[in-house]
Amino acid sequence: MFKYLIIFLEFIPLIVAPGHSLIPTFSFEAAMLSVSEGDNSVEVCISAHDGNSPPYVLNVSTDGDAALHSDYVVPDPFDFTFPVTDISVCNNVTIVNDRLSEKNETLILTIPSSSSGSYELGSITTLTITIVDDDDCPSCKDRLFLFVCKNKEMRGDLLPLPCSSLLAENP
Repeated sequence: MFKYLIIFLEFIPLIVAPGHSLIPTFSFEAAMLSVSEGDNSVEVCISAHDGNSPPYVLNVSTDGDAALHSDYVVPDPFDFTFPVTDISVCNNVTIVNDRLSEKNETLILTIPSSSSGSYELGSITTLTITIVDDDDCPSCKDRLFLFVCKNKEMRGDLLPLPCSSLLAENP
């Protein structure tokens, strides 16, 4: 009897409940996020479901028209490490708050597919982050005045007081 119990216990890990897999599935928790430049960072989370044999390390790729170091900062490589499955792992994307008036930019993150088949992709494999510009566009009058002040400064002319304060705010 004891011998049969040991054999049975050895096969328990092979028994999988219906609808569950031994291969984990990874998915972003959201397909789209929006963040203002002034927010300084945004949290990105990936969920792992089902499966076993941890740990897993996913190297998430970046793309889009937002520029690394000018608009956002992430570690290189941008890894998400899962010590176990059935959890969420979150990393921060640092948003660069520049003082440039520009269009909104996008950062696209993608979970890579497994070349070895050790995991599967869930329903959300791409996350698009919109970085919303929070800098006001100066009026034409202000831009012209700034242009005149910068020209005076470059020529070495004495600057009127309004130019000094304007140039201090717009280096």
